[in-house]
Amino acid sequence: MTTIITRYYATAEAAAAATTQLAEEEMRMEFVDRFEGGATEDAIMLAGVYPSAAKAYAARLAQGGSLVVVRAPFGQSYFVKDILDAHGPIESGVDYSEVYVESQPSNPQHYNKYLPVLLDSDTLIFSGSMMPAVAKDWSFSKMLGMPLLSDKPAGRAKLLSDNPTPFSSALGLPLLIDKK
Repeated sequence: MTTIITRYYATAEAAAAATTQLAEEEMRMEFVDRFEGGATEDAIMLAGVYPSAAKAYAARLAQGGSLVVVRAPFGQSYFVKDILDAHGPIESGVDYSEVYVESQPSNPQHYNKYLPVLLDSDTLIFSGSMMPAVAKDWSFSKMLGMPLLSDKPAGRAKLLSDNPTPFSSALGLPLLIDKK
């Protein structure tokens, strides 16, 4: 989970001091954005701020001041808030200056780009939460060491056999209820 923390400062110097201290405390600066007067609503939204809040911040920045947006990784939100609050932020007029969101990299391939290729070219790989890697000739029956019900292509195989409990029988498990 990521916490998007926004703080509005009266001066650019105060915002710069806050971001400098974050950098000195080894906060990854790719998670930090600073906006001055003239910043657009779209630019602020790209930093992770919700559209209604981005609109309010853009209007406020047009009058002066500076905005710091930090996408604090899990476990670092209190640390970041302490540093930002130590530099004298002022009331911005936005109700929620801390919003919790699910962590997602801006580039979905970011975490996978250094992983080695584990399977050959006959394999379809679905990444993320969709499915595990699946080979063309893979089946649950093969994985469990059971014979196939049919040699016909997928989708045309018989769904039920004469045995009403194929998995229990194949694995040698007793039935919980014996309905007769």
